[in-house]
Amino acid sequence: MRRVISLLAGATLGLALLTGLPTAAQAEPVAGPSAPSGFTAQGDGYFYAWDAIDGADNPTTANCRWFNSDDNWENNCGNFRNRASSVKNNSANGNYANLYYHQWYGGAYACIAPGDYWNDLRVRYFSWGPADGKGKATNNEIAGFKWTSRQCGT
Repeated sequence: MRRVISLLAGATLGLALLTGLPTAAQAEPVAGPSAPSGFTAQGDGYFYAWDAIDGADNPTTANCRWFNSDDNWENNCGNFRNRASSVKNNSANGNYANLYYHQWYGGAYACIAPGDYWNDLRVRYFSWGPADGKGKATNNEIAGFKWTSRQCGT
Protein backbone atom coordinates (compact mmCIF):
# COMPACT_ATOMS: atom_id res chain seq x y z
CA MET A 1 0.00 0.00 0.00
CA ARG A 2 2.85 2.36 0.88
CA ARG A 3 4.40 1.77 -2.49
CA VAL A 4 1.15 2.61 -4.31
CA ILE A 5 0.84 5.89 -2.37
CA SER A 6 4.45 6.78 -3.20
CA LEU A 7 3.87 6.03 -6.88
CA LEU A 8 0.69 8.13 -6.91
CA ALA A 9 2.42 11.02 -5.17
CA GLY A 10 5.29 10.89 -7.66
CA ALA A 11 2.91 10.77 -10.60
CA THR A 12 0.92 13.72 -9.25
CA LEU A 13 4.08 15.78 -8.77
CA GLY A 14 5.30 14.88 -12.26
CA LEU A 15 1.94 15.85 -13.77
CA ALA A 16 1.98 19.17 -11.88
CA LEU A 17 5.45 19.95 -13.19
CA LEU A 18 4.50 19.08 -16.76
CA THR A 19 1.32 21.15 -16.74
CA GLY A 20 2.88 24.12 -14.98
CA LEU A 21 0.78 23.92 -11.86
CA PRO A 22 2.48 25.50 -8.86
CA THR A 23 4.17 23.18 -6.42
CA ALA A 24 5.81 23.83 -3.08
CA ALA A 25 9.18 24.18 -4.84
CA GLN A 26 7.99 27.02 -7.10
CA ALA A 27 7.48 30.65 -6.13
CA GLU A 28 5.16 33.26 -7.54
CA PRO A 29 6.75 36.47 -8.90
CA VAL A 30 6.53 39.47 -6.63
CA ALA A 31 5.82 42.89 -8.11
CA GLY A 32 8.70 45.30 -7.64
CA PRO A 33 8.81 49.07 -7.68
CA SER A 34 7.73 50.70 -10.88
CA ALA A 35 10.38 51.83 -13.34
CA PRO A 36 10.14 54.55 -15.96
CA SER A 37 8.02 53.40 -18.89
CA GLY A 38 9.83 51.39 -21.54
CA PHE A 39 12.28 49.68 -19.18
CA THR A 40 12.32 46.02 -18.31
CA ALA A 41 13.63 44.25 -15.22
CA GLN A 42 16.20 42.35 -17.32
CA GLY A 43 17.29 45.46 -19.18
CA ASP A 44 17.34 46.02 -22.90
CA GLY A 45 21.12 46.51 -23.00
CA TYR A 46 21.16 50.28 -23.52
CA PHE A 47 22.48 53.19 -21.53
CA TYR A 48 20.07 56.15 -21.69
CA ALA A 49 20.58 59.88 -21.17
CA TRP A 50 18.10 62.78 -21.21
CA ASP A 51 18.81 66.49 -21.29
CA ALA A 52 16.24 67.26 -18.58
CA ILE A 53 15.68 66.35 -14.94
CA ASP A 54 13.22 63.39 -14.78
CA GLY A 55 13.80 62.90 -18.50
CA ALA A 56 12.44 59.34 -18.61
CA ASP A 57 9.07 60.65 -17.48
CA ASN A 58 8.85 63.18 -20.32
CA PRO A 59 8.62 61.64 -23.81
CA THR A 60 9.31 64.99 -25.52
CA THR A 61 12.69 65.50 -23.82
CA ALA A 62 15.77 65.21 -26.04
CA ASN A 63 17.56 61.94 -25.34
CA CYS A 64 20.17 59.54 -26.55
CA ARG A 65 20.94 55.86 -25.98
CA TRP A 66 24.00 53.68 -26.49
CA PHE A 67 24.36 49.92 -26.78
CA ASN A 68 28.17 49.99 -26.67
CA SER A 69 30.57 52.08 -24.59
CA ASP A 70 31.23 55.49 -26.11
CA ASP A 71 34.23 57.66 -25.19
CA ASN A 72 32.94 60.79 -26.94
CA TRP A 73 29.30 61.87 -26.76
CA GLU A 74 30.07 64.90 -28.91
CA ASN A 75 29.27 62.99 -32.09
CA ASN A 76 26.01 61.41 -30.87
CA CYS A 77 22.38 62.56 -31.04
CA GLY A 78 23.21 66.08 -32.13
CA ASN A 79 26.14 66.41 -29.69
CA PHE A 80 25.03 64.98 -26.35
CA ARG A 81 28.32 65.84 -24.65
CA ASN A 82 27.69 67.81 -21.43
CA ARG A 83 23.91 67.74 -21.94
CA ALA A 84 22.66 64.90 -19.71
CA SER A 85 20.54 65.79 -16.67
CA SER A 86 19.15 62.27 -16.03
CA VAL A 87 20.48 58.81 -16.95
CA LYS A 88 19.45 55.15 -16.80
CA ASN A 89 21.68 52.07 -16.80
CA ASN A 90 19.45 49.50 -18.47
CA SER A 91 22.17 46.86 -18.88
CA ALA A 92 21.02 43.42 -19.95
CA ASN A 93 24.17 41.80 -18.52
CA GLY A 94 24.41 43.33 -15.06
CA ASN A 95 27.13 45.76 -16.13
CA TYR A 96 27.94 48.95 -14.29
CA ALA A 97 28.44 52.15 -16.27
CA ASN A 98 31.25 54.63 -15.61
CA LEU A 99 30.36 58.19 -16.62
CA TYR A 100 33.42 60.29 -17.48
CA TYR A 101 34.14 63.98 -16.96
CA HIS A 102 36.35 64.15 -20.08
CA GLN A 103 36.19 62.52 -23.48
CA TRP A 104 38.16 59.34 -24.14
CA TYR A 105 37.45 58.06 -20.60
CA GLY A 106 39.48 60.85 -19.02
CA GLY A 107 39.24 62.62 -15.68
CA ALA A 108 37.07 61.64 -12.77
CA TYR A 109 34.09 59.34 -13.20
CA ALA A 110 30.78 58.49 -11.60
CA CYS A 111 29.49 54.94 -11.50
CA ILE A 112 25.87 53.89 -11.91
CA ALA A 113 24.77 50.35 -11.02
CA PRO A 114 22.76 48.11 -13.35
CA GLY A 115 19.07 48.98 -13.31
CA ASP A 116 19.59 52.37 -11.63
CA TYR A 117 17.85 55.50 -12.88
CA TRP A 118 19.34 58.81 -11.76
CA ASN A 119 16.54 61.28 -12.35
CA ASP A 120 18.51 64.37 -11.20
CA LEU A 121 22.21 64.62 -11.95
CA ARG A 122 22.54 67.83 -9.92
CA VAL A 123 22.83 65.56 -6.84
CA ARG A 124 25.15 62.92 -8.37
CA TYR A 125 28.91 63.49 -8.39
CA PHE A 126 32.09 62.36 -10.10
CA SER A 127 33.45 60.36 -7.13
CA TRP A 128 36.14 58.08 -8.56
CA GLY A 129 39.40 58.34 -10.46
CA PRO A 130 41.78 61.28 -11.03
CA ALA A 131 41.33 64.67 -9.40
CA ASP A 132 40.25 66.50 -12.56
CA GLY A 133 36.47 66.83 -12.15
CA LYS A 134 36.33 64.86 -8.89
CA GLY A 135 33.59 66.11 -6.57
CA LYS A 136 31.84 68.00 -9.35
CA ALA A 137 28.13 67.38 -10.04
CA THR A 138 27.52 65.22 -13.13
CA ASN A 139 24.67 67.41 -14.43
CA ASN A 140 25.55 68.66 -17.93
CA GLU A 141 29.15 67.41 -17.47
CA ILE A 142 29.23 63.84 -18.87
CA ALA A 143 31.49 63.45 -21.92
CA GLY A 144 31.27 59.66 -22.38
CA PHE A 145 30.60 56.35 -20.66
CA LYS A 146 32.05 52.85 -20.47
CA TRP A 147 30.41 49.54 -19.54
CA THR A 148 32.28 47.62 -16.84
CA SER A 149 31.66 44.42 -14.92
CA ARG A 150 33.45 45.86 -11.88
CA GLN A 151 31.38 47.27 -9.06
CA CYS A 152 31.58 50.98 -8.41
CA GLY A 153 34.84 52.00 -6.78
CA THR A 154 36.71 48.75 -7.43
